[in-house]
Parts: sequence; C-alpha cells; structure tokens
Amino acid sequence: MAASDPSSEAESDQRELEQQLGQHQGWLRSVIQARLGGPEGTDDILQEVQMAAIEGHVSLRKSHSFSAWLYQIAVRQTALFRRQLGRHRRRLRQAGEKARIEINDCPEPLDYLMKTERQEIILQALQQIPPQDREMLVLKYVEGWSYRSIADQLNRTERGVESQLQRARQRLRRRLLATDLIDQQKAES
Repeated sequence: MAASDPSSEAESDQRELEQQLGQHQGWLRSVIQARLGGPEGTDDILQEVQMAAIEGHVSLRKSHSFSAWLYQIAVRQTALFRRQLGRHRRRLRQAGEKARIEINDCPEPLDYLMKTERQEIILQALQQIPPQDREMLVLKYVEGWSYRSIADQLNRTERGVESQLQRARQRLRRRLLATDLIDQQKAES
C-alpha cells in the first residue's frame, strides 16, 4: 500500500484554499472598501488578506466559519493599512480623485452640479458614521445581500444584523438631516 504523498496533499490544500479565497473575494472587497471609505488601497489589502489566510490556514480551527475567519483577517489588515496610510494623506487623495470627475457625464451642467453635490454630501455623511455601520450598509444596499447572507458571512445572528442595520440607517439619516439633503418630514415617515 502506497502512502499518500505529503507534497501533493499540500498542493491540493493550496488549490482548495485559493478557490475558497476566490469565492469570497467579492464581498471581502466590499467590506474593505466600506472600511476604507473608497476603493483606494483595496487591492493591496485584499492581497494582504490572501497572504495572511494562506499563512494562517493551518491554524484555522474547525469550529470557526471560514468566512468569519476571513472577515476578521480583512478587518485587521484594513486597520493596519489605514494606520500606515494616515488620514491626512487619504483625504488629499480623495480630493484629487473628486476633481477628476468629467463634466461630460451629465448632459446638463445643473444636473452635473446637483449629482456631484448630492454624492459628496452622502459620502461625507457615510464617512462620519462608524466603519461597522458603513460596512453593513454597503453589504445590504450596494451588494444587495439579505440579512441571512450578512449574518452567515460575518458570523452574527440575523436579528443582530437587522438591529445593526437599523442603527446604521438612523445614524446616516441624522447625518443627512444635518446637511439638509433630506427634509425632516420625509425622515420621520
């Protein structure tokens, strides 16, 4: 009887891990972007998450969900990235990207100005709420995930996700009310 080749088992494990990482890449990208407040640096952090997952895959305990484990790695890598980058440098880069918006995207100059101003106000309001709230809102409303999907991926209860989303919407609504983007009557209904 021939014993199984340890190197081929390791290669098989490596391929399986890479496949799993590929399956989770979309929502990980959304979580990272939500925590960063934009797309800059997302690819670098995603690469760091994948490297950390490959290095730490051996230590993954069977009792933990793979997606919850990846989520923890993504949060940690994002925090490290933000610390290294610094808030001042990030704000300068965002300002430069906003300046590159093409006027030709909107047929009417007034439409362009209104759209740009509204987007800027919403982005500023999102930046003022906690990263966890921003992340939940992105997964729910940008990615279109259900409460169940969010709960499964983040290793939380469905009721907990629903409660956190409710609080996140309230915080965002308060920020937008402060900017007069939405009026008080619509917010109360």
